[in-house]
Amino acid sequence: MHRDVVTHAVASAGAGFLVTASADGHVKFWRRTPGGLEFAKHYRAHLGAVAGLVLSPGGRLAASWDADGAVKIFDVAAFDMASMLKLPSPPTAVAFVGAGAGSEGLLAVAGGGGEVAVYDALDESADPLFSFTPTGAPIVAMAYAPTVDAVVACDARGVLDYWRADVGAREGVWPADAVSFALKSESDLFRLAMDKTAARSIAVSPDGARFAAVCGDGRVRVFDFATGRLKAAYDESPAAASALQRDGGDAVRLDAVDFGRRLAVDRERAGDPGAPPPNAVFDESGHFLILGSLLGVKVINLVTHRLARLLGKGESGERFLRVALFQAPPRAAAARG
Repeated sequence: MHRDVVTHAVASAGAGFLVTASADGHVKFWRRTPGGLEFAKHYRAHLGAVAGLVLSPGGRLAASWDADGAVKIFDVAAFDMASMLKLPSPPTAVAFVGAGAGSEGLLAVAGGGGEVAVYDALDESADPLFSFTPTGAPIVAMAYAPTVDAVVACDARGVLDYWRADVGAREGVWPADAVSFALKSESDLFRLAMDKTAARSIAVSPDGARFAAVCGDGRVRVFDFATGRLKAAYDESPAAASALQRDGGDAVRLDAVDFGRRLAVDRERAGDPGAPPPNAVFDESGHFLILGSLLGVKVINLVTHRLARLLGKGESGERFLRVALFQAPPRAAAARG
């Protein structure tokens, strides 16, 4: 249904909608029905490629942005554009950072100077509510955990950080009640920096107990939110995929020609600075992690650390990057007496 490469997808299970974006600047809305997905509406939201797409925790609002700093805010249930923001510079990361009825429209925008500005997404004025500098380096990925009302972010050096967007304090506040340590040295929040890598995307489990960082070195690292400790790391680099293709069993091994196509696509993606970064998502239980890989879409059991399911293995030449999970059952039509 898209005329160009689909670069982003987010699912609002509670609201019953899926939003997708493509490299030609189009944003499309889909409605979940008992029979599958039903197209609802589409916008030519941006003149260039969509650089990012995020959903508010309640699923009411979606925001897309491009490399020129134009941000479009959508009312998801109404399939309507609610507001537009023109940022002074292209953002390096964007996230909705409020979950309550009065704060779901808070949008945190990270800039190239290391600052984070918090906007009222439904107010088209160019002025942020407040801004602050969390770590001193540009933020490259961040995600909000509504159950603990805190943001986990990663800067370009690979330093992970927590904060709350406190409008009253007008700054980022350390969420002391959500963590069990006072100093970062008591955690593994410096682990990415020590490994000389940084997160390209971050996902938080629905219960806020874990977060996963898809990193530039091809590894996916899972952390405990409260302790900041690294719990698991999964190597999804091309070298690891090639070793699995060579030595793994038939359950994971692809046709040699198809695997070569996927490697070629992955090399092309790695050389394109505008290519969307890969992501990972948790299922509603928080015990499974879903991510795209060279071999297909992997479903990893975080308790046993084993591959529970491999999807899309037979898709010829596809290199899956972005995944979205729509786990809620569709609403059936009301029974009539």
